Amino acid sequence: FATSGVSHPELFEKIGNHVVGPGGLGSFKPQALSNTAWAFATTGDSNPKMFKKIRDHIVRLDNLDSFTPQELSNIAWAYATARRFDLGLFEKLVTGAVAKKDRFGEQATSNFLWACATIGYTDGLLFSAFAPVIASTLDKYGEQHLANIAWAYSVANAPRQDLFNEGYVGSLALNRNHISDKELAQLHQW
Repeated sequence: FATSGVSHPELFEKIGNHVVGPGGLGSFKPQALSNTAWAFATTGDSNPKMFKKIRDHIVRLDNLDSFTPQELSNIAWAYATARRFDLGLFEKLVTGAVAKKDRFGEQATSNFLWACATIGYTDGLLFSAFAPVIASTLDKYGEQHLANIAWAYSVANAPRQDLFNEGYVGSLALNRNHISDKELAQLHQW
């Protein structure tokens, strides 16, 4: 329902009530947690109680070893999109992401960094850890990814000569015919 264009507030209310109810997250695996948060953020339903319950569940976990990079990215994106900033949650997500940075794909990387910058989590360790990974795989990044990454590093005030160099400009040049006005505006900030 999140991407169908069909509004179904009653369904989302029932799901949200189930999640915040007793034992609501007991059977949720990482993918279910990330998909639920993503779906609510995508529909614009920022159900505060549900987002808090998911946050509390994640923060209580010993580690995020069972979370894939895509799941970490989806959760960060969902909380940023829903404007739900929580330092404890983002510290936990960043710790998990930095440990798995070499396994992040292009979309997961750009979305994760975008989400952190959007909510103002601009920890230097995060941006330093991802820079060499991005730089080594620039040829795989599309125009939206490159624009999001440049914007995130700009917001984080994390200039990286090892990332934003001729290679980055070359990747942008390869995508120049596909860069939208919005993406150009993001690049202008860089």
